[in-house]
Amino acid sequence: MTPQAAWRAVNQAVEAKVDPIGMATPLMHAQLAWLSHPQEMSETLTEFSTKLWELQVHSWHRALGMGSKDVVSPNPDDTRFADPVWSDSASWDIVKEWYLMMTHQVQDMLYDTPGLSNRDRRRAAFWWRKWLNAVAPTNFLLTNPAAMQKAMETRGESLLRGFNNFVTDFQAGDVQMARPTDFTVGKDLGTTPGKVVFRNQLLEVLHYTPSREKVFETPIVIVTPWINKFYILDLTAKKSMVKFLVDQGFDVYITSWKNPTADMRDVTFDDYLMEGIGRIIETAQGISGSARVHAVGYCIGGAALATWMAWANARYEKKDVPVETVTLLTTLVDYHKPGDIEVFLDENSIKWLEKSMAEKGYLDGKEMAWHSACCAPTAWSGITWCAATCSARRRRLSTSCSGTWIRPACRPRCTAGTCATSTWKTC
Repeated sequence: MTPQAAWRAVNQAVEAKVDPIGMATPLMHAQLAWLSHPQEMSETLTEFSTKLWELQVHSWHRALGMGSKDVVSPNPDDTRFADPVWSDSASWDIVKEWYLMMTHQVQDMLYDTPGLSNRDRRRAAFWWRKWLNAVAPTNFLLTNPAAMQKAMETRGESLLRGFNNFVTDFQAGDVQMARPTDFTVGKDLGTTPGKVVFRNQLLEVLHYTPSREKVFETPIVIVTPWINKFYILDLTAKKSMVKFLVDQGFDVYITSWKNPTADMRDVTFDDYLMEGIGRIIETAQGISGSARVHAVGYCIGGAALATWMAWANARYEKKDVPVETVTLLTTLVDYHKPGDIEVFLDENSIKWLEKSMAEKGYLDGKEMAWHSACCAPTAWSGITWCAATCSARRRRLSTSCSGTWIRPACRPRCTAGTCATSTWKTC
């Protein structure tokens, strides 16, 4: 065995056993790549030293009370340093500038790593971005001037409330973005009237009550993602695509997927296509009397709908395909460059997920939420306990947010009319 082959074998063993989702291995690869390219490293460090000198000059100017333009500015969508104190106060401006300088440099070096594969480059940058965002000064009380000011204004009450948030999350075993009792389906969510018209082992089909005397002949069938609830598209009266369509005179049907349990371990993707999408289309056809439907797919529901359409077009003659039009919302159908989710799309990650699913029979929602966590710099400031302590209040999510984070204690299968049995109560 050649040294290269031996190294590859060791690397694959480490990735599979020690680091299945690739958190540390790509970073090690990046370090080794830089060490094996001393000339490129020297050039990069020389450029970095120039930036550090500019930052040092800026720091001295601010420390001496002199005006100075920031050397590094936050990205437009980075609201962590939006409080004026980060610019008005020389001390906190210096803290902000040094943090941004170091994080930008690390990220730039990872993307510019010589001799590193694009896959490892993206994975290393992804995980480093997580850690760099986690250690932002805004996430800790003693390095967050706005939080300390809040603590003084409330005479420490903000710290107590933040600690209570921590205790509540610890007892729940989860970081709760909202209290489970904050939202009630039929009252705060899913308020458009409708009823269950079909149920099988995978889903229930909701048919919304028309608000006009006459409706369009061709119904609309909406395929929602099974990682969300049907009310992601029917939040409140002012934030409901479903209500808008019903008020325009459309006959609307929507999927309400059953939450997976251990006894569903043998359910396959084909079942979701045939017993899910196929059934809701047949149900809409049967009730409306229309030979075709307008199909709408949202998120992963759109990906499933696109797959079903490929199957339908292969099976039926063009004139017999039961779908008139297809509309996809926030749907990815070309997975050549899927974005940050690509970090988890490799053999070792898939094997690790399959092993986890084999033990439970399904992929737990908490695991899915963790793997799909938002990569924005503000993600940590919204969910960490230190930020909860700093802000002194629980962030109550607006109903304009993703339904992933809206978790009522139980979920009725309808908003009006006939409700389903209690066997579908898990959220």
